[in-house]
Amino acid sequence: MAREGLLGPDVQLVHATHATADDFHLMWEAGSPLSISPWTKLKVGYGLPLVGKMAASGVEMGLSVDNMVLAGHADMFGVMRVTAALAAGMAEAQFALSDRRVLEWATIGGARSLGLGDLVGSLTPGRRADVIAVRADPVTTAPVGTVDFMLTHAAQPANVDLVMIDGTIRKEAGSLTGIDLPALLAEARETIADLRRQADV
Repeated sequence: MAREGLLGPDVQLVHATHATADDFHLMWEAGSPLSISPWTKLKVGYGLPLVGKMAASGVEMGLSVDNMVLAGHADMFGVMRVTAALAAGMAEAQFALSDRRVLEWATIGGARSLGLGDLVGSLTPGRRADVIAVRADPVTTAPVGTVDFMLTHAAQPANVDLVMIDGTIRKEAGSLTGIDLPALLAEARETIADLRRQADV
């Protein structure tokens, strides 16, 4: 892709599990961002993402769940935890990747890697009001040492108290709003049943 001039800021690369130092340099040189989903890579046996080398390369980075079929859940807190753990484990150094760096990859880094950095990813006047509020008082998150550590190592989806998407509240006091959850679950069950019928399994 680099040889054919197909890389650039508008081309997001995904996974790059077996990329070399030269590959990362080409990505950085062209300005192509990289998105990784370490949890699904591990689950399906793609190998160990070279998180430390990715961080050192200077390539714009973002984290993702990949897809619900492989991940089983949309838990970005879990994705952040495994990212930090991979960096530490592979470097044999507990603080190989800072909590702040991991948090940035999950927020503004992900937005920038999608070309949406001017719209979302940070709390900045003029950008979309996409906000989550995480409770710091449950036993899973308290007591809070640093917010970065709490979010990247301790928090769980159940700790999310409020979700606002483009200024509209979608979760409040820990409960979803504006969604008919029983109907949604019924539709999901029927979809799976229909797929099973079609596949004859």
